[in-house]
Amino acid sequence: MIRSLNTKAAIVIAVTILLAGTSLLFTSLGFSDGGMHDAEYFMPAAINYATGHGLINQVTKTVSSIGDTSGESKFLSYPPLFPVVVSWFLRPLNQISYVQQTFVIAGLMNAINLILCAWILWKVASLHGRKIDWAVVAFICIVLLASLRPSLKFAGRPETLVRLFLSLGFLSVFYLRHLKINILIFAATLALALATYPIGLFFALVVGLFFSFRESRALLKILPTYILSVLLFLLIMQVSPFSIHDTLSGISRHSQETFSLFGSFERAFSLLGSPLWGLYAILIALLIFIWVKFYKKYQKNIQSPYLFVIFSLLSIWSLVYFLFLESRTYYLNVFFIFIFSAFTYYLFHIPSKNFIRKGIFVVTAMISIFSIQAILLFPFYLKNGISLAEARERFQEMTPSRPSSKLLVTIYSWVVSDDYQRMVRLDDVPPESLNLSLVILDQTYLNRLSPEPTFKNCPLEKNYFINQKPKIFNIPIADITPGYGFAVYNCP
Repeated sequence: MIRSLNTKAAIVIAVTILLAGTSLLFTSLGFSDGGMHDAEYFMPAAINYATGHGLINQVTKTVSSIGDTSGESKFLSYPPLFPVVVSWFLRPLNQISYVQQTFVIAGLMNAINLILCAWILWKVASLHGRKIDWAVVAFICIVLLASLRPSLKFAGRPETLVRLFLSLGFLSVFYLRHLKINILIFAATLALALATYPIGLFFALVVGLFFSFRESRALLKILPTYILSVLLFLLIMQVSPFSIHDTLSGISRHSQETFSLFGSFERAFSLLGSPLWGLYAILIALLIFIWVKFYKKYQKNIQSPYLFVIFSLLSIWSLVYFLFLESRTYYLNVFFIFIFSAFTYYLFHIPSKNFIRKGIFVVTAMISIFSIQAILLFPFYLKNGISLAEARERFQEMTPSRPSSKLLVTIYSWVVSDDYQRMVRLDDVPPESLNLSLVILDQTYLNRLSPEPTFKNCPLEKNYFINQKPKIFNIPIADITPGYGFAVYNCP
């Protein structure tokens, strides 16, 4: 039996190391089959801060101006911890650009997150003295594979660091069961997560669920945790580059601008055309079903049942609100470990009908297909795609003759240069203001094999698109070859 258990543990460890290494490699090279989403909102601020220019982001001026009304592009629309932490590890290196270094740091976070995910799922599956069998091993491996794609796509966003903090806080429950230590760790976890991104507030609901399940007078434990977390959060803000007032005011203005109480119907409607809609619906339906089963099984063990129900409803509403009504798919990185921990517990600790158990396996396997596609595309990126370093080299060859031109970039082409003083997102510039600009359109943004000869009356000057579709057995597996292909238009 010991030998069998060791074999199972060895397989999970091997798969974890393999996928963690894959995540580190892919992210470090800037590879994602759909581009590294939203990194331009955060990584330029980290680079500016590391190079002594302050925590500012001129690339995304529209978003920066919401938080910073002074017009100085201060990083005030979001909490500061993510770009600050990234900046701590940046160094002036001849062979590796600052942009590439930010991706390496994000890759390390992704790899650690994946290891923590495997660790947590193993602990959940082995609760109540349950022996690990091959079904547990298979499910953990599938979940780890499923987590790869979203972690790659959104590696440049703060959720990467939020997930790291929340996973550490979650994991502490299995080893530190003293009440005061739990309160302290939960408060620190919540404060760090909130100082990274507002979605960290979701952990407050996890804290409420934990204490309402275990403690008969749960509010006496929940409130001190919240109060301590607020104090720690304010301390972090106090030592951050800007004042507490400026930071909180900027975050508040940005939140009011981008979120509504009942969600965005336009965003929600746009999700209907995506295959993710059905998966999200099934995920939430399964979670509700699991919660009902869990409540029936452990109703007598729940110490504060009314609070437990309230926090459960708020948690489900959070998932519905952010994934459906707001269509913030990148928040799945934060919810991931909690969703699949619930699935793991249900599968291996609550007796159920076979078709439900098979359904959870099937849904998880379907999500993992997106990761398999990314893995299949990686060789095409290496063979035919334009690497980050190559894209930067090609762009630098043409910029000396344009020292005064504005650089108008799209969501993935910002990586070609570190000249953020001249760089602005194309979406932030009205069409009549394109004069004296170089418009840099990345191939992933356009999702086509070749660029148009003109863009808003600006002629095409350079074309670095890859005109080959990645195919396996002559079957296309994506519309374009992933990479940093780009086209430059000269707007005189």
